[in-house]
Amino acid sequence: MQADLSELRSRKDEWASVTLPERIRLLEGVVRRTDFAAGRWVGASSAAKGFSPESDLAGEEWLAGPYGVLVGAGALRKSLDRLNRGLTTYKKRWVSAGPDGRAVVRVLPVEWWEPLLLSGYRLDMSMQPGVTPANLSDYTAELYRRPPRAGRVCAVLGAGNIASIPPLDVIYKLYAEGQVVALKLNPVNDYLGPIYAEIFADFIDRGFLRIFYGGSEAGAAILNSDNVDTVHITGSASSHDQIVYGAGPGAAERRRLGQPLLGKPITSELGGVSPFIVVPGPWSEADLRYQAEHFVTQKILNGGFNCVAAQVLVLAEGWGAADRFVRHVHEVIEELPARVSYYPGSDARRIVVADHPSVVSMGRSLISHLQDLDPDESHRAFDEEFFTAAFASTRLAHADPGAFLDGAIEFANERLDGTLSAVVIAHPRTIAELGPRFEQSIARLRYGSVGVNVWTAFNFLQPRSSWGAYPGHTLEEVGSGIGNVHNALLFDSPEKTVARGPFRPLGRSLLAGEYHLSPKPPWFVTSRTGRRTSELFTRFLTDHSVRRLPGIFASALRN
Repeated sequence: MQADLSELRSRKDEWASVTLPERIRLLEGVVRRTDFAAGRWVGASSAAKGFSPESDLAGEEWLAGPYGVLVGAGALRKSLDRLNRGLTTYKKRWVSAGPDGRAVVRVLPVEWWEPLLLSGYRLDMSMQPGVTPANLSDYTAELYRRPPRAGRVCAVLGAGNIASIPPLDVIYKLYAEGQVVALKLNPVNDYLGPIYAEIFADFIDRGFLRIFYGGSEAGAAILNSDNVDTVHITGSASSHDQIVYGAGPGAAERRRLGQPLLGKPITSELGGVSPFIVVPGPWSEADLRYQAEHFVTQKILNGGFNCVAAQVLVLAEGWGAADRFVRHVHEVIEELPARVSYYPGSDARRIVVADHPSVVSMGRSLISHLQDLDPDESHRAFDEEFFTAAFASTRLAHADPGAFLDGAIEFANERLDGTLSAVVIAHPRTIAELGPRFEQSIARLRYGSVGVNVWTAFNFLQPRSSWGAYPGHTLEEVGSGIGNVHNALLFDSPEKTVARGPFRPLGRSLLAGEYHLSPKPPWFVTSRTGRRTSELFTRFLTDHSVRRLPGIFASALRN
């Protein structure tokens, strides 16, 4: 291990001086090799999680694995190509000024195919205060705007849940921060190590990447090695604090005094308690059912082991449809097949959650629902990420949509732990009636990713979106983490990304005057063609060939 780390250190300055054309060539190799390995990648992930790679559940593995790497590497390659031609990574027409003058960049749709395959979806990234349309280029691709500096070695602790996180983190550290990488795999999914080694073969051959295995002892040896300069962590806040401040009786005091045991620069993505805010409105029964499927997807996709899994369902006390919405949620859960709890410790966490007087446990799916918790009282559901198949619901005493939304924003910002992800579901008519007030409410949400009628996992899979906590956390109060990843346009100071999606699927949407071409998304856990559609979409990313579009549309429309 130490010999490999030493070799990485000997190559760090070489990587810092690699030219843009060569970096582009290496990234193109990642795309080719990922396409070649995609089927085996999905097969390995599916087997590890207890289902067939031919089942509908395997669609999740196509999107969470090879799709994420292909779309991420492809978008970054285009940014590097623009830089190589002396251009900015973005086009000026994508940029506008927000109400306070800061730069807001439309990052979806921008490619020719996105209005077709992602019809009705859009993404806007807001920059931090002081970054305006006029000076945005001064806060973009800082690594490539100055002479090469001395390289560094970054230890990346890979996530064990979502298969594309480790390779995407490696790519970001290499290309956005100019660091060679020691990737330590999580034992939960280290079976993917050979796949990662295959897709990054060129980087490994040249000494810019090394992949390590093992448990916490191996991780500690890497983090504390003199050959490692910086650290990136994906996991929970408690795991972060244990790595930084140690364990035992002295850890809390070291944290209070700001005396970390690990004195190296650290970035992190740490999850949190994600709200699913349902704004009261004139919903039909079909709307209630569809958005119930949407909520359940956000809770139990990948078995619930997602840093952006919906954890707190926020409803209006006076909304007449609230009880019917919850009933639809329960019905959807009961209709789904049981999943294997593949992530270590999940059963024990669910037992702790279930030991609550307001809990309802639901059938074969083994999902626990902590019902109608008092929003003014302290609850574990508000203060700690479950990371298992359990959720809570709470009701705010406002039937008026505007007053409810104001209260829900304050509740999410002030009471829920973390700042990674928040979702707001609102009827198009309600959004129109609230007008600027709705937009002001969304702007007040202090989360790195916000979804309006779409799950923020969509943000995760859009490579030009930044991914990480809302800025402002510190090592002592780390919240959902420090820094960001993905961010293929290489903005230096992103604040948050807001995604917007269709309230209804194609068919009902056209009848209601909501114009888009998107059927039920393939990532819904109730999708009937999710695996086929996700595979076809993933293959499309390798060449963006028009000839692939009819097959994608045909599969998606059968959903």
